[in-house]
Amino acid sequence: MIGLIGRIVRHFNLDLTGAVVLTEAANNAFACTCLAAALAGAEVFAVARDTGYGKAVDIIDTIDAMARQLGVRTQMRFIEAVENMDLSRVDIATNLGPVRPLQAGIIQAMRPGATLALMCEAWEVRPADVDLSAAHNKGLAVFGTNEDHAEVDVFSYVGLVAVKMILSLGREIAGNTILVVGTDKFAARSAYILDRLGAVVIMADNVSWPSRLSPEIDVAVFADYTFAGTYIGIDGRLRPEDFARHCPQACVAVLCGRVDGHGLVAQGIPCLPDTMTTSLRMITFDYLGELPVVKLHTAGLKVAEYSWRTWDPDRTRDKNEKAVISASAGMADPVDWNNYA
Repeated sequence: MIGLIGRIVRHFNLDLTGAVVLTEAANNAFACTCLAAALAGAEVFAVARDTGYGKAVDIIDTIDAMARQLGVRTQMRFIEAVENMDLSRVDIATNLGPVRPLQAGIIQAMRPGATLALMCEAWEVRPADVDLSAAHNKGLAVFGTNEDHAEVDVFSYVGLVAVKMILSLGREIAGNTILVVGTDKFAARSAYILDRLGAVVIMADNVSWPSRLSPEIDVAVFADYTFAGTYIGIDGRLRPEDFARHCPQACVAVLCGRVDGHGLVAQGIPCLPDTMTTSLRMITFDYLGELPVVKLHTAGLKVAEYSWRTWDPDRTRDKNEKAVISASAGMADPVDWNNYA
C-alpha cells in the first residue's frame, strides 16, 4: 500500500504543497486519500469516526503508522468532525466517508473559491451527500473526475468488478448467457468486457428486462447506478419468486441498483450481494484490490490541484470551469448546474 501510494502520486505528479486538505481517515484501501495528500505536500485534516467498517481509534492507529513510514506524520491532524476545524482555511475538501454530508452550514463556513473534490464522476454524486445549490451560491469550485481520461482510466474497472462477481458466484463467463440490465455507463462497460471474454451478452433496459428472461439465462447482472426503481423485490418489477420461476438456473450479480438479494437466495438463486441493495450505490473498486481505489482517489486530488491552482474568484464560474478543464486536459469533470444553480 505504501509503495503503491508513492507510485501513483508520482504517476500524477501530484503537488499540493501549501494546500490545506480536508478529507477522510478510513481503513483498508480508502486510507490512501489522506496519505496521498500529505505525501504531495498538503497539510491534511482527516476526519475519523466509528462506522460499520471500523473503529476510529483503530483507523487512526493504522494510518498513523503508515504516515510515519511515509515521513508525513507531522503534516496530518486527525479530527472527530468537520466542524472541529477552521473551515475558512480549507483549500480542498473531498466528498468522502465521514466528511459527508457536506450541508449548507459547512459550505457557508468555507471560503469562496475553495475546491470541493467529488472523487467520482460528477453525474454520480448523491444529492444527500452534498448540498450543491449551497456550493454554487457560495462560489465553491466543484469538480468530479473524468474516469475515462487517458491518465486515469479507472472506469474500465467496472467491467472487472462484474467479472469477479460472476466468478465468485461460481459461474464461468465464456460460453454462458449473461443478461446485463441498465442504460448507463455501468451497464455498457460491463456488457463490453463480458462480450470480449466470450459471453453471450443480452442487453436490456430498466423497464423491459423481464421480457428477456428465460431458462437459458445463466447470469443476470444489474448495473444502473441512477435507476431509482426496484428491479427485484416486493415493490419491484418482479418478486424474487417470479425471477426464480423464469430463470431457475441463473445467479444474480448486483453491481448497482435495487435488488432483494436475501429474497433471491431464499428462492435458491445465488446472489451477490445477498442483501437489499439500493440505487446510487455500487460495489466499490476495493472489491478488486487497492490499486483502483488509490488511482481514483489520487486522480481526484490531482483534479483538485488543477482547480486550486487555476480558480480565480474574480472570474465567472463559466470562465473558471473552462480554465480548469483546459489546465487538466479534460481530467476535471464539472457539475451540470442546470439542476442545482
